Formats: sequence, structure tokens, C-alpha cells
Amino acid sequence: MSAVPKETSADQRLLLRRTMRGVWPQLPLLLLGSVVLCLAAVVVALVAPGATPVSVLLLAVLVAPPAVALGAVTNSVLRYDDASFAVWRRGWRVGIRRGIACAIPQAVAGALFVVAIEVWRRTGQPALLVSVAVCGAVTLALIPFTAAMVQVLTVLPELTLRDQWRVAAGWVVRWPVRFLAAPILLLLGVWLATQLSVSLLLLVPAPVAFVSAAALWTSAVESGRCLMERDPA
Repeated sequence: MSAVPKETSADQRLLLRRTMRGVWPQLPLLLLGSVVLCLAAVVVALVAPGATPVSVLLLAVLVAPPAVALGAVTNSVLRYDDASFAVWRRGWRVGIRRGIACAIPQAVAGALFVVAIEVWRRTGQPALLVSVAVCGAVTLALIPFTAAMVQVLTVLPELTLRDQWRVAAGWVVRWPVRFLAAPILLLLGVWLATQLSVSLLLLVPAPVAFVSAAALWTSAVESGRCLMERDPA
């Protein structure tokens, strides 16, 4: 096994330091991004309650832009050790222009999964379990790719959407555990909020975004795709 280059190791330690020290200074902006993201999810729950194809598709349309905007903030903290409202606002533009398109495959897979379950429940035909299994597997498999794309959109904005997908897919395939951490943390946070207090949901998006950004940046650094802005000596 080849040793990790000193530059890569130093960048990884720098990412860890910026993740830890960037939370407090950017707390107001992180809370703003988290609140807006949660409000988008609430709108979906009010307009299309329950797990339905409409609610899944609507979730992708309304949640993708604020998720990309929050990802832009965390990426800025990790890359430049700073973020601003302007970064969050630019992230919104990227999220509307490309984020929705990136979330559509995940949403379509999820909608088909919901439809397959409902058809199987109504008919009870064992053969339909194959459709349920396939749709469920595709939905789960797309989660880390979608999570990576939320970050890639603002980290590599110069690339075309197709190339962004290619880069994200390559990193997820090479380092799958890193990109599974954020979705697992999200599920854990939502579960804890439902068990303790729904208000805890406001504290979930920012940590998830930081974990997702850290996964992307460690992969970007190791692959040599992106360069970190180092701290002044």
C-alpha cells in the first residue's frame, strides 16, 4: 500500500481543523440555511402529505436548491476557511439551475418505489415483490451519488452537468463509505427528532452538510482534482 503524500495528509488535517472551527463563526448562516431547508420540507408535507409519488417528486424540486445552497456554505468554509451570505445566495442560483435536475433521478426512483409498494399492497401478488426490490435497490444506490452531487455542483462549477455526474460517480465508487456517512447521519437525526422533539430537525442539516462536504473534499484532495486554499504561514 502506497503512503499518503505529505501534501495530501496536510490538506486532510486542514479540512478537519476548518470543519471544527468553522461551525461557530458561521453559525448564523448555517442556521439560516438549515431553517430554509426545513421549511421547504414542511411545505412538501403540507402540500402532499404522506409518502406518495407526488410528495417524493415535490421534495426533490423544493429541497434541492436550499440543500445546494447550504452545501455551498460548508464547501466555502472547508476550502477558504470563510463563507458569506453571498456564497449562500450564489448556491441558491446553482441549486435552482442544476440542483433540481440532479435530484430528479433520485426522486423518480423513489416515486417508482412508492408506486411499486402500493401496487403490491393492493394486489398482493408475490411477483410484484421483484419490482419493489429493484426500485428500492435503485433508490438506495442513488442516495450517495445524489449526496455527492449536491457538493460537486458548487465545488466544480466550471464542469458541465454530465462531467459533474462523472466526477461524483467516480469518487463515490472509489470511496463509498465516506459518502454514505452523511445520509446515515441524516436518517439518524430525523429518527432522533421524531423520538425526542421535532424542533431538533433544525439542528440536522448543517452537520449533515459538513460531513458531506468533508467526504467530498477529502476525495477531491486525494484525487488531485481540487486544491485547498492553505492557511497563511
